[in-house]
Amino acid sequence: RWSHVFPAGKNWKSLDYGSDFGLNWKSLTQPAILPMNTDYIPGAENLQDGYDEKKYSLLLHKKDSCAFLSPHALISELICQRLSQEFQLIDLSENVVRSDLSSYLKLAHSSVADISKPFSEVTNSFFILSMGHRIHFLDYDSASEMIHVNIFRSKKGQNDDEDEGCVYAYELWVPQLNQFQTVTQTFYQFPNPEFNWNQLDNLIAGLVSFDTLKDDAIKPKRLRFSLIPDCNISTSLEVDEYFEKVDHLLEFINKYCVSLSSSNSNVSDGSVSAA
Repeated sequence: RWSHVFPAGKNWKSLDYGSDFGLNWKSLTQPAILPMNTDYIPGAENLQDGYDEKKYSLLLHKKDSCAFLSPHALISELICQRLSQEFQLIDLSENVVRSDLSSYLKLAHSSVADISKPFSEVTNSFFILSMGHRIHFLDYDSASEMIHVNIFRSKKGQNDDEDEGCVYAYELWVPQLNQFQTVTQTFYQFPNPEFNWNQLDNLIAGLVSFDTLKDDAIKPKRLRFSLIPDCNISTSLEVDEYFEKVDHLLEFINKYCVSLSSSNSNVSDGSVSAA
């Protein structure tokens, strides 16, 4: 959506440039998004001196609690989760200086730190994702079948303890109340609270159950389905029959969720209700 940054407006025309300018509605409603990959990353010395590092390892749980059949499928999901949280994948193509890549591998204590190995073998098991002030190394060790995660957080990329953020207040029209309601949203320069990647990665790998997910720093994605009534329903008997079918559907979904919860503890609450 980079075209949304500078779209042509229609309000007035510049006499000097002959171009139309106006309100940037596309950029307001659908802001431009960054590309999925980038080729910039701080040097290894900068990461050591200017970033705080945390590390942990994941072992693929081969029981029913993990939905992934191979470590490569799991690491692909870990990458996708980070891309959905505004990270960019560092392009480790052959254009990257091999000595620079070697320094990153040694910093991560990677099992493929031997840069003499084929380049494709290295880049197929070692991945770097960056948000600028947050940089993640994902390294797959084929010998132990473990995924090692190194998280670097910039020492300058943290909110101050006294930073209360920028509070934005606006009036939202509520049709049910037939009036405007004041709503506030607080914006911070850096993530607040800090995203708990350790817990999310262990959840995805099947090492912890979903019912232990109580951290506010993780916001699981949810889906909401709406049942649209049949417009041809007119009589009270047809209405009763329709709601009876809805009750049967909810009963089926509840039983299905309970069966999942009892089999692999991946569902914390198996109840479904109709509004």
